[in-house]
Amino acid sequence: MLSSWFKMTCKRGFFMSGIFRKAAVVCFLMPTVFFSFGGIQSSAGSKEADLQIILNEMKSPDASIRENAVQKLSSLIDLEYNEKKNVLVWTGLEEKRDIVVLSLTRLLKDENKLVRQKAATTLNWLDPIKREELVPVFAEAIKENSKYAGGAVLNLMSYGPKAKSAVPVIIEAMKKK
Repeated sequence: MLSSWFKMTCKRGFFMSGIFRKAAVVCFLMPTVFFSFGGIQSSAGSKEADLQIILNEMKSPDASIRENAVQKLSSLIDLEYNEKKNVLVWTGLEEKRDIVVLSLTRLLKDENKLVRQKAATTLNWLDPIKREELVPVFAEAIKENSKYAGGAVLNLMSYGPKAKSAVPVIIEAMKKK
């Protein structure tokens, strides 16, 4: 099934469009969240409390707690596809958007590479304006062949010329395979 979806996506040229970006979030990110955390379900009233817990966990000295906090954040925030603008739009907890983006941006400099890479992946669909800041983190994921390498390649594909600095790393990684 995924194979036919992938072929259709390639034929229609969705890799460079927001449509592929939405599909990648739905097909690749959300199932991971569901199975990793049993599908976090929060009512509107408890989402703010859950978000505060997650933001605190993002400051933990334990790298695995920080990485899991970013993963939980991915499942807590609601996104909708805006067809006119061809983008994903944040529709839940909008008033907390700035603090979430700031917290994730800080994690781009984390000492743990998996925390950096997960934060970059999440920021990619929460704040597309920060794309230039994410390219080196995605390039690192590809170079290190981390568990986020596949997602990093998919994210960089949608950047177009903005991802030019990552091309040598992608070519080198392809030579190793």
